[in-house]
Amino acid sequence: MLKNILSSKRETVKEALFKSSFINLLARGFGYLKYLSIAYLLGFSYQTDAIYMALAIVGIFIIFADVFDSIGVPNLVRAMEKSYEEFHKLSGLLFSFTTFIAILSTILAIILYPVLKHIAFGFSEEAKHYLKSAYFLLIPYVFFSFYFHHFGAILRSQRKFTPYFIGEFIFSFSNFLLVSIGLLIWKDYKVIAISISISQLLASLYMFAVGSEFIHFKLYKDSAVSSMIKQFIYLSGFYGTGIIYMLIEKAFASTLGEDAVSALTYGIMVANIPKSLIKVEKMSITSFSESKDIIGKLNFYIKKIFQMSIPLTIFMFLASNIIVKLLFGHGAFNQKDIELTSLAARYFALSLPFFFLWPIIYQTFQVIGHLKPLFILATGSIASMTISNYILITIFKLGIIGICVASFVNYALVSIIAYIIIKIKGG
Repeated sequence: MLKNILSSKRETVKEALFKSSFINLLARGFGYLKYLSIAYLLGFSYQTDAIYMALAIVGIFIIFADVFDSIGVPNLVRAMEKSYEEFHKLSGLLFSFTTFIAILSTILAIILYPVLKHIAFGFSEEAKHYLKSAYFLLIPYVFFSFYFHHFGAILRSQRKFTPYFIGEFIFSFSNFLLVSIGLLIWKDYKVIAISISISQLLASLYMFAVGSEFIHFKLYKDSAVSSMIKQFIYLSGFYGTGIIYMLIEKAFASTLGEDAVSALTYGIMVANIPKSLIKVEKMSITSFSESKDIIGKLNFYIKKIFQMSIPLTIFMFLASNIIVKLLFGHGAFNQKDIELTSLAARYFALSLPFFFLWPIIYQTFQVIGHLKPLFILATGSIASMTISNYILITIFKLGIIGICVASFVNYALVSIIAYIIIKIKGG
């Protein structure tokens, strides 16, 4: 059966949106059900704060998995246009790199914890104790994420989007099931981290099965490989800024007391519900890689994104309190949790158009090969993000609202400047 899935015909983006929409909806649905289980059975505490802080910190290492994913699709598409033999050869090279980086990142994640734990500078000693346990239980998640993303790139470069979304469904469903059963039995926050790691293992095993044809090692060097290494360096720095944004937000949230990190995590999750259901960027990179009119393609996506996201933003801003109450207002999720989460969701919703737009913009830079300006812009925005959070939280005492507003300002500015650069470069 898995062979039949892998050998299915190539899909257009429109076909994939229809065919995989149900699978993706189920995956997102179980993802949210997991958060519901955590809210109902545990509520917010320093323990859940530690889990979400640990996920943000291990995200530093998963940057490299995202980079390989992003590099893989356009280069594999170009290789396939030449011949299947070129595609197979390149897949072996990427598998070799994936294995090396997975092992290296896992080792670094273990030995660098004594330094990384200080990111949560506002945590109490109790919260730091919880953070350590959660962090090390997430190490297997880091390792297997590389293989999941690698085979995801293989499938998507062949326009086999549905098998890819099946992998996401396996991760989401198993995570929900393990978290729910585990918390019902043990009521222990460590269940969450263990479930995430086991779920990533299961999803990665599925990806190994459907991608078994491309499990092989290959090392060689040519001009294309040299270009990919250059892309890897720039994209690592660029993707790093996204993780640093998240870490900055959670670091400042750690100074706002118990529940703040958890409320921030749930707030952005609620605001991001529309984007999670409509994952255009996972499929658009293939059409960008094949297009000869990059600017025209980008303008098309921008127009559609704003037409779709502005009404959603207005709705999410006005209805955030109702949505949070309906979704989470039961069990151990108390009134304080509801108020903090709905506040975060309301103001994070302002950034929704740019949550949709930004992945499309950076894919455009990647496809046209102008990564240096993107790298400079993204890294420069880290200072802006830090300063704006400091001013809004430390000086103006805006709390969670300050974090959300700082996010909106930075996403908007970076997206606008990046678009101007693309226009100047001529796409």
